[in-house]
Amino acid sequence: MDPSDDEDLSDLSPEFLASIEGMHPGFRALFIETERDAMAALRARGGRPYDPALAAATTVEALTGARLTDLRLAIEVHRRASERREAAIRAARAVGYSWAELARIVGVTPQALHRRYRDR
Repeated sequence: MDPSDDEDLSDLSPEFLASIEGMHPGFRALFIETERDAMAALRARGGRPYDPALAAATTVEALTGARLTDLRLAIEVHRRASERREAAIRAARAVGYSWAELARIVGVTPQALHRRYRDR
């Protein structure tokens, strides 16, 4: 999926859209797809998207009831996003992207990216 300029992105938060601005179109599409999958998973399990009130909650409050469910869902979303990130980096390397190009997109040094993904 390669989002075009006229694609409806109204289901995505302004913060998310700002975070992918200027990103390579292929990675941008992957991040959009992952974000939508994550939001669907949250809705399917009765969770809700990031909530500043939850972030500000005390540790005890954050680990009780529905907030514990939100924590579990957030961990699952993070795990899935990490898997997709690794797959995207592997795919980009397979078609010839350099560590430096990918590091610029990911926002880390080439050395850090290489160290993390070189043996995978």
